[in-house]
Amino acid sequence: LTDPGDGSNSAFIVQEVLEGGSGRKSGQILAGDALRAVTAVSGSAGLGSMDSERSQEFLATVIGMVETPRQEMVRDVELGTLDNLIEAMQTNRRALGDEVELTFIFERDT
Repeated sequence: LTDPGDGSNSAFIVQEVLEGGSGRKSGQILAGDALRAVTAVSGSAGLGSMDSERSQEFLATVIGMVETPRQEMVRDVELGTLDNLIEAMQTNRRALGDEVELTFIFERDT
């Protein structure tokens, strides 16, 4: 994924789909597709940092409001950078375990 830098409305454009990956096998992701949203766990991915996640967990534990982590869709414009996108994806695994499923929403010119 790259920042298009061409004034389009997307922060991330697919440059290449990896050979052997699920996106290639399914044919559902193509070079040129624009990433519009990805799942992330609340309090993360540009909405907070790893430290703020830990602080939220600590505070919830102290005051007795332990919530089950849940995934939410985060729009590309809220992420802004590739580092924030990677962080958003990692929040899912940290909060929900290695077997968690991610959802990506792409848009394609037809």
